[in-house]
Amino acid sequence: MLHSRKEMTMVDHKYSNLFSCLYDQKGSIETNGGNPPYSVFRSTQSRNKAGDTTCEMTIHDFAVIWDEDHDERVICAIERLHLLGLLWPVVIAFESRGLLTLVLQGDLPVPENYRSLAHNACNNGLNDVWQTKLATYNRPHPFHFQPNQNTLPDFDPDAASFVFAIDRQWKLGLREKPLVELKSVWQAWSSTHS
Repeated sequence: MLHSRKEMTMVDHKYSNLFSCLYDQKGSIETNGGNPPYSVFRSTQSRNKAGDTTCEMTIHDFAVIWDEDHDERVICAIERLHLLGLLWPVVIAFESRGLLTLVLQGDLPVPENYRSLAHNACNNGLNDVWQTKLATYNRPHPFHFQPNQNTLPDFDPDAASFVFAIDRQWKLGLREKPLVELKSVWQAWSSTHS
């Protein structure tokens, strides 16, 4: 079950020091109307929609859809993706029994070697091993979903509808407008400390 933003309360659980949790749904598939619980996170990225590194910070929202055990160890793998500059195209991460499925925003140009980079990031230097799988999410236009228009070919229509509902509510992915230009922050700081 999806809740309106007005129904949502402040998140009291901290998953990461690198990104903040905007929404954290508890419960099980049975208590959530047949859908798995999910959390929505906000990070900042220094990449634009072309994938180029920029001097501007952009807001990036993504969701984690949890399986029955709500295995928070997946956050370490997502943090590694973030630190290595690989989180920017991810809109949803599915965690299920040692498998991490990264759903990428379909209109972003992802490097050909992204799969191997993501797999290495999620496994090298971590105590846990995550099998990684990639899927692409193409946001339907206009912004409505039709059951036979499955934009996630590896997922059944119900799962694709659930992903669409989360995206519709949270508008996942990179924001169009930069949050702040790093150059201007540096200039402001250096003018007060010279």
